[in-house]
Amino acid sequence: MNINWKNIETKIIINNKNPETKNILFLHGFGGNFNNKISFYDYFNNCNFYCINMIGHGNSIIENDNQLDLIYFKEIALEFILKNNLKNLIIMGHSMGGGIALLLFDDLKKHNINFQYILEAPLNPSVINNYSLVEKFIPKTIDDTIMIINSLFFDPLKIFKEKTIYDKYITSEFNKMHNNYQLKLLIKKENQLKWVELIGDVISRLDVLTLLILGDSDPLIPSKETFSLFKNNPNVKTFIIKNSKHMPFFENKEICFSIVKKFIDNL
Repeated sequence: MNINWKNIETKIIINNKNPETKNILFLHGFGGNFNNKISFYDYFNNCNFYCINMIGHGNSIIENDNQLDLIYFKEIALEFILKNNLKNLIIMGHSMGGGIALLLFDDLKKHNINFQYILEAPLNPSVINNYSLVEKFIPKTIDDTIMIINSLFFDPLKIFKEKTIYDKYITSEFNKMHNNYQLKLLIKKENQLKWVELIGDVISRLDVLTLLILGDSDPLIPSKETFSLFKNNPNVKTFIIKNSKHMPFFENKEICFSIVKKFIDNL
């Protein structure tokens, strides 16, 4: 596949050149970018970080609508892994990024790459249960954006501190996403159904060590249904974070950092 890397924004943080150093590939969620985890890069400074902003996110440019496809995003991630010769690989994916991580499963096996997963509310078949909410990511009204923001955070005012800041954020997000109709292809129901079927198949065969972190009140990637998909797999260690919705790392950072640190230290 011909990928134009000039139009794809990446970030590489090398903290240790020792060949045994763990390399973390971060894959962001829908509408996000790799700067969402900037505090993570500082906290885990004994690891190297490799990050990609997928097409239409951050400063990565959409050349044509055919690129707005999770299979294409998976191919971008795979080529990035191969061209950087990543070993001791931990793939950290949030939401859409978690789905991309799971879609990489068979390709990484084919290339004999040793890897583990850290998945935060990963895209999976349960998302279809609440599709009427998911489609509001591309809002028609400001109320749609309010519903999305209130689905991301258990207590938005705790995050934003002041209602004026919260209100400005809602307006900013509405203006950004309302004018971004190309990205709607990524949440189109028929596309979601196709991708989550593939992701569900991988989940049923998952045989690599996986840390799964869910918010206890996530309405976008429902925690109960997601837990049910993974619960019988001995390779998966699940943590459900109290008082969290779709962004447990953001809402309960120290708890999540502690869980992730223990997981990485034990690899």
